[in-house]
Amino acid sequence: MDLAGVFMYDSAHAYGTKVNEMDEKDKRIKELELQVAELNERIALLTSKLFEKN
Repeated sequence: MDLAGVFMYDSAHAYGTKVNEMDEKDKRIKELELQVAELNERIALLTSKLFEKN
């Protein structure tokens, strides 16, 4: 492999690594958004129970 081939391989590998890192970050963000939504539902339920009239 000549120098240009090595550079292209390294560039493609670096790009692939960055894409994988971004995919992992996107996945983590979606997991956190889901957790926040679930917590918001629990807060709403508990708040409604707290202020429920007996």
